[in-house]
Amino acid sequence: MARISIAEVGAILADPQNAGETYLIKFVRGTGRKRGSIKTVAKVRYGAPGRKDASSNSAERAAKRTHVIKGTWPLTDAETGQLLTPLISHIIGFNEYKVYH
Repeated sequence: MARISIAEVGAILADPQNAGETYLIKFVRGTGRKRGSIKTVAKVRYGAPGRKDASSNSAERAAKRTHVIKGTWPLTDAETGQLLTPLISHIIGFNEYKVYH
């Protein structure tokens, strides 16, 4: 399996040219009853639910910076509209790539 760095994943997600694109992501749950299990989301979009291009809104950009400071990324499941905030350190897969940190 091909590998990609977490920094490259972050650059792809945050690139305004990729706004509205969906990606497959796998991460290890860090909290809750299912802590330690792997969650796979087939279609995830970077940003808050309901916005395809959130990067044009300064308040949204500030919220994204807050997430990164906390060690998470704001992601939306494109199929359910649910907000996901996986820990960056827990992301293990991105599209067809294995993520390394």
